[in-house]
Amino acid sequence: MKKKKCWKLAIEIPNAWGGMPHLWMYLEKKYLPSYVPVGADGKPLDLEWVKEKQAKGEYVSRWICASSKKEIEDLQTDFRLTYEEMMVFRSTFDFAKVLGEDIPVYLECLKVVADECGGIYPQQYEKLSAFIKVHSVNDIEAIAFNQTSVNCACDFFGNRYNASADNFWDCICPKDFYDNLRKDAVLKTNFK
Repeated sequence: MKKKKCWKLAIEIPNAWGGMPHLWMYLEKKYLPSYVPVGADGKPLDLEWVKEKQAKGEYVSRWICASSKKEIEDLQTDFRLTYEEMMVFRSTFDFAKVLGEDIPVYLECLKVVADECGGIYPQQYEKLSAFIKVHSVNDIEAIAFNQTSVNCACDFFGNRYNASADNFWDCICPKDFYDNLRKDAVLKTNFK
């Protein structure tokens, strides 16, 4: 979004599956134990496909079960995530924006995540970097993402990309602020 203008489609990268879902499953596997589906009684379900994966030593993802994705979503309050992972993870949520002055920080985070988890993040990094080389961050109020192919961008940005940037939330926080939150979380965990 240019200052005092409407949203503008700047970059389009095909294969949304390699975006938000790819990052969520990467973080899930890195920070959460293998999924064990349970019934209404709280007991593990006797599912053949789960047994087969477990017998092979494969990770069972929560991604297949919509109600269990909340555990992945809850990683947004898990300070085991690195600063870079957290900032890019936060950018995958609805109505997240990166303010123009934070774009260089976001690009640094995106580069780290792109190198670690792959998916479409290397392409996103390359295309956003190229876009920023041509457009000054001083002329950009914010950038935002539509990291799914199952909706219409107008759901977020308006029919004519005229939705107010005020409807979006700033997903970037200063690194030192996040590092202090992580330290506090570690201290609290160690004193339990």
